[in-house]
Amino acid sequence: EECLRHLTYDDRARVEYRLMSIVSPLVSKYQAGKQLAEGENYELAIKFFDEALDINPQHLESLFSKALSLYNLERYDESVSCYLEMIKLDSHNSEARNNICFSLLAQDKFEEAIVYLDEVIEMQPTNWSQMNNKSAALGKLGRYEEAIECIDAVLEANPTYVDGWHNKGMALKKL
Repeated sequence: EECLRHLTYDDRARVEYRLMSIVSPLVSKYQAGKQLAEGENYELAIKFFDEALDINPQHLESLFSKALSLYNLERYDESVSCYLEMIKLDSHNSEARNNICFSLLAQDKFEEAIVYLDEVIEMQPTNWSQMNNKSAALGKLGRYEEAIECIDAVLEANPTYVDGWHNKGMALKKL
């Protein structure tokens, strides 16, 4: 403690974090996975996240990072499974629902994605990006009138939302 007093706040935080990593295998495994994922070594990162989850199956950060790694490997169904596990642990987790949408949209599972998009929009009514994604998904399903209604709600609240104007133009073109 006496030695740490002479350090800057940032240096002290780094030292305390390193000490925590030594003391906590969970933190060590998670951090190793994060570093590997940042270096795009997703397969090995997943192994470290799994080891962290063996220590604590409810560690949301490890679940989230594992899901992102799986997504980056285009293992979308496995990614969705991780996010669903997060929702079981935290029913108000809009970020997990949001990312489920991306995994479903990447697989052209538009109907399923709309279910989760609606949940995210209900939780975050001003999430223009997800309203725009819903409009795009409706358009991909050929439901152009619904897509325009959805995007009109966004444009009414945020008339400078460029992606919304793009989606509206695409839906109008299809009609």
